[in-house]
Amino acid sequence: MKKNLRLVSVAAAALLAVAPVATSVVPTVGANVVQAAAGDKSSDPISLSTEDVYVNNTLKPTDVNPAWVESNLKLNEGRVSGASDVTIQDKPSTLEGGKSYTVTANVALAGLTGYKYYKMGDKTFQAGPNGTAGSVNVSFKLTVFDQNAAGNPYFTDKNNNPISIVPSANGIAVNPKDPKNPTLSDILKAAEGAVNFYPDSNGGSGSIITTTSDIATQLKAQNITVKGDNVTLPSGSFNVTLTGRNNTNGKTTTVTVPMKGTGASTSTAGAPVIKVNSANTTNGQYYQVAQGAAFDPLNFVDSNGVRHQFTAQQSSNNPTVATVTATSDPVSTSESGRFYTVTLTATGMNGKTSTLSYYVVIVGNGSQTIKADTPAYHIYGNNVEKASTSFKAGQTVYVGNETREINKVSYSKVSTTSKADANSGNLWIPTSALTTNSPSTGTDTNTETHPVMVDSRAYDKNGNYLGHMYYAYDNIEIVPTVVTINGKTYYKVANKDEYVRVTNITGNKRTLRHNAYIYWSSYRRTPGTGKMYKGQTVTTYGPQMRFKNGKKYYRIEGCRNNNKRYIKAVNFY
Repeated sequence: MKKNLRLVSVAAAALLAVAPVATSVVPTVGANVVQAAAGDKSSDPISLSTEDVYVNNTLKPTDVNPAWVESNLKLNEGRVSGASDVTIQDKPSTLEGGKSYTVTANVALAGLTGYKYYKMGDKTFQAGPNGTAGSVNVSFKLTVFDQNAAGNPYFTDKNNNPISIVPSANGIAVNPKDPKNPTLSDILKAAEGAVNFYPDSNGGSGSIITTTSDIATQLKAQNITVKGDNVTLPSGSFNVTLTGRNNTNGKTTTVTVPMKGTGASTSTAGAPVIKVNSANTTNGQYYQVAQGAAFDPLNFVDSNGVRHQFTAQQSSNNPTVATVTATSDPVSTSESGRFYTVTLTATGMNGKTSTLSYYVVIVGNGSQTIKADTPAYHIYGNNVEKASTSFKAGQTVYVGNETREINKVSYSKVSTTSKADANSGNLWIPTSALTTNSPSTGTDTNTETHPVMVDSRAYDKNGNYLGHMYYAYDNIEIVPTVVTINGKTYYKVANKDEYVRVTNITGNKRTLRHNAYIYWSSYRRTPGTGKMYKGQTVTTYGPQMRFKNGKKYYRIEGCRNNNKRYIKAVNFY
């Protein structure tokens, strides 16, 4: 037994010879820390400091508790892992906008470097082996935003031109300290170096508040690999968004910075794509804007209170931002009833451009003149049903605030009584009927009148959708010469610079491969029709239509609202 005790004593002595000596272990908040012995403190400790915390005036003094401190207090190194004894100096009953308060707390820390010495205020301590420390007294400034204070933050390029996207031809190079190991900090530094930030135009207080953690989230959303602080840069370009804040009123703004990947060039083969609210859009969309409203062609609010923001990306398969500008913006909202065409142009890093045009209709509280004959509609959910009412060009109506876009057609609420009645009612017309979108191109000769057999979009001479429709079973006057645009066949609309698809007007001849019946709907045949036989030729209109039973049908000759006629598509060659 004595022999074993002697062995234990020798082992213990050996351990003491190599282990760091702690004179005391202080109870911590969530972590243990080895404290430095008296006279044995590092001569060059790492200085720790707290960042100022900015809050809205909705925060209450009682909200500033240990959990809040742990979530909101940031340090120049490491993080707060626990807190206690949180006190706001002078113990205010409310936190007033525009004022700053001193907060003290006892905190535990994590994320430090093991065994390193740190200094917080006048206290020096040594981090534990896992980079933790406890019972560290901190003091920080809590500033409450004055949300009534003036000043709007903004970003500029290096020539002090206000921007929302950095207009870089090839993307901003990261230039990491270690070319083999680019970091989040390298990317943030490069992005910040590409812009100037101003809290307001009067030299107010503020800063860029984007962190490396924010950058990591952005990169992961673009499928870029992030491990800790290290980043695997893609070969192509990618985006970084910076946020700047005015520290007086709390207002923020953002700028998008296209960054260059590891490839020699970020150019793409495709042309840039213009989007609205991050979604694809097409030429000829209609937007209704209230009389007297502010209007920015790249970012505006319509009469229904919906914001429309236009952006661009390098190509359909490259989401890196491209520059987009308004190359034609004649809009003035001072007079109701006016109609304008806005043209946007996007430019990619490869020099290729794309354009997009949309229409703006100005609506006020008074009546407006309808510019084109049009049926009226009721809208139920996303279903558009023709109403018994119709309007002629020259009639006056009150236009409501609300617009709806269904199947890429914009509709506006109207009433012949009052604007209030228009807003509360369910009578709609195509917004295009309030415009003179298609002025006369002169008198076409050799025209014919045909019924529109399938709701038909109007296109321009380049095949771009103009934003309005010709509706089934209404008559249309066409020039009966087939025109081919981008491989598809069209008729020109008489006396207008518009085109409609041939298949929707005169249809296609198809031969039956089987005997077939004519159907009104999925579940019943059309009364008064018999069997049609294999080998017969039938005119069909438009594309195949899927019915409720899951089967596809063609609309055929003679079909009308009160005499529906469809044949199963499988019965045709």
